[in-house]
Amino acid sequence: MDRLRQDNAKNAKDAADRFFPEEKWIEVETGIYLSPRRPIGEKINYKNEIRDAQILRDWGCAVYLAPESRSEPGAKYDAIVNGLKFEFKNVGGNANTLEHQFLRSRGQAVDDLKIPGQ
Repeated sequence: MDRLRQDNAKNAKDAADRFFPEEKWIEVETGIYLSPRRPIGEKINYKNEIRDAQILRDWGCAVYLAPESRSEPGAKYDAIVNGLKFEFKNVGGNANTLEHQFLRSRGQAVDDLKIPGQ
């Protein structure tokens, strides 16, 4: 498991440096890094994203919370997890809503996320 954690950390760091070469990442917690260009105020979804990052980190992932770049072309994403672009999803409602959102979001899912022990 330690080897996979090390690989996840290396892959995440390499990807973060490749996607954002001049970024000065801030380690907010062990295994969780934040772009200084990412908003973290009360009206932003930062608390939920940090919670999601903590869960992923506890599962052995390395998480880089990406800067919000509205001006850059291409799909937007919240984080780099184990070297892969990652979008956090938070869904409320009943079981039907959850199932519908899950099925809808599968097209955006990463199918190569490696989690130790899972």
